[in-house]
Amino acid sequence: MFTLNFWTHFRYYPLKMWLLHETSLPHPVLHIYLGLLIQFGICVLLRKRISHPMPLYFVYFAELYNEIHDTLHGAGEINRAFAWGYMLDYLHTIIIPTILFLLARYTSILMRSNTDT
Repeated sequence: MFTLNFWTHFRYYPLKMWLLHETSLPHPVLHIYLGLLIQFGICVLLRKRISHPMPLYFVYFAELYNEIHDTLHGAGEINRAFAWGYMLDYLHTIIIPTILFLLARYTSILMRSNTDT
């Protein structure tokens, strides 16, 4: 009998390692780019503006999933150094999308002007 189990067929950790290797980006920079990619991708998929909180929620939850996965399946013991690294990864991922959301939501900086075509 064929059963499709997402967690056994989807190899998350090898995908992450491949992405780090192929892009040659530093780990924190990759987190920044992926946070933006998730936010913009969800904006397009759900047809929401960047000022809508839904794309930002996806960034928060995707990164939370990533850090929980790293905690449960990562190498080494869990200690303060690992916890600080996970927190920095989380902050690197969410800070720019959060700033963009706040600017779009509460200021006119990212709004289209009358002269834009």
